Amino acid sequence: MAASTTSESVLFIAGVIDEDTATLASMKALTGWIEIGETNNLGDIGDESSAVDAPSIGRGRNRTLKGVRSGGVQSLVVNRDPLDAGQRALIAAEKTKFTYAFKLVASDAPDEDYVNSVFYYGAKVMSGRVNLQGQDAVTMRAFGLAIQTETFEEPAHVPTP
Repeated sequence: MAASTTSESVLFIAGVIDEDTATLASMKALTGWIEIGETNNLGDIGDESSAVDAPSIGRGRNRTLKGVRSGGVQSLVVNRDPLDAGQRALIAAEKTKFTYAFKLVASDAPDEDYVNSVFYYGAKVMSGRVNLQGQDAVTMRAFGLAIQTETFEEPAHVPTP
């Protein structure tokens, strides 16, 4: 499969989920997805292991071991649209302590026979700051999404009939 751009990728938010029981099947079964409009930068998603230092006096060298995994914080930036239902859902979610379902549909199908890759994950909306730059800049809003679950990926594929 060839490389692709992020252009035309779409992010959605759904309701509250139980982060401890989330699976690909449970995320795919959700309904009520709301598209988040005017996305400007989708940030990074996916797990990362923490580095655990283990100094070894006898070896005279520090060893690095893999520690716990974390989804990190996705930095989502949107061109602020106060009437967009998805942005309003993010703003409302930021006011709670709950984990919400997210679905990112990539624009990476290599041809018309394929469907795009889809990523599912649960995240807490930690922030939703308005970004007011200079006079000729677009007003934006930056959301911090603390990913609480594994990022489940359904790669681009030819759908079965």
